[in-house]
Amino acid sequence: MVAGKKWQVAPDLVISGPNEGNNTGLINASSGTFNNLLYAINRNLPAIAVSDYASTPVCWSSNLPATHRSYEVADIVLRLVTALADKRDFAGGLLMPLGVGINVNVPDFAEGAGVHQQFKFTKIGKATAHPPAFYAKFSDSPVAVGYGLDLPVPGVSLTESGSTTPGGSFIPEDDALTSEQNVLNARGFVTLSPIEGAPQARPFLEDALRLKLKAIAQ
Repeated sequence: MVAGKKWQVAPDLVISGPNEGNNTGLINASSGTFNNLLYAINRNLPAIAVSDYASTPVCWSSNLPATHRSYEVADIVLRLVTALADKRDFAGGLLMPLGVGINVNVPDFAEGAGVHQQFKFTKIGKATAHPPAFYAKFSDSPVAVGYGLDLPVPGVSLTESGSTTPGGSFIPEDDALTSEQNVLNARGFVTLSPIEGAPQARPFLEDALRLKLKAIAQ
C-alpha cells in the first residue's frame, strides 16, 4: 500500500469515501466504497466506509465555500474517528477490534445542521433506496428507461423495494427498525453498522444445510 511506502508502517485507519449517495442494505454488495472496507478489515486494518445522502458530485477546489455540505460531512467523520481514538483502551490499544469495520451513512440534513447529527448503531439489513434486481432485458429496468437506453441484453440494475421485475422476481420489503436505510429514512441519525469481512452463514442456517447434505458432505 502507499502508506507502507510513505511511512514504513501500516495505516492506523482506512476511510473509504465519502461516497456520493447512501450505501445501505442490499446495494452494499455492489458498492466499491463498501468493498474497500471489506478489503481493509480482511487485512486487519481498522476501517470505515462513509456514504452521504447527497448524490451530487463534489469538485474539490479552493473555490469550494466553507459552508459546503462536504465540510459538514467531514466534521461528522472526524467526530466518529475522535471518539474511537479516545477509547483505544477498550480494544487493546486499537481503534477497533481486528476484523471489524463500520459502514457509515450520513442522512439528509439542512445546511448548518451537520453538527447536530447524532450517531446510532444499526444493522445492514436488506432495506435500501434502490435494491439491485436482475433483468432479462436491461432496457426494461427503471434506470435504463430513465436514461432512454436501449440495451436488449440481460443485466443487473436498480429498482424499488416491494416491486416485481418483468422476470417475476419480487424485491422484498424490510421494515426492521434497526436496518440502516430505515433509520436514515427517519432522519436525524448517522448510521453505524458494524461488519465483519467473512460472510459466514449463521449457525442455524449452516446446520440446516448440513442436514440436507449429510449424505454427501462431512
